[in-house]
Amino acid sequence: FLSSPIRGVILETFGTGNAPDNRPEIIEAFAEAVARGVVIVNITQCHRGSVSDIYSTGHALCEAGVVSGRDMTAECA
Repeated sequence: FLSSPIRGVILETFGTGNAPDNRPEIIEAFAEAVARGVVIVNITQCHRGSVSDIYSTGHALCEAGVVSGRDMTAECA
């Protein structure tokens, strides 16, 4: 789903922006897409709170170039 013509993706992740970091192939796919110019925004599924990279799982997405949506809703992102 990260192939052309996709130009942007919104990830709805857990808690403060956590996604499985024990799947390096997923993180690598995100990094490759970002390198090609795909914008990936990470938002939380929680009704309150925001995305942060303080935990290793959120940090892995940040290192891959995924943009923190902070406290954006899905509609806003």
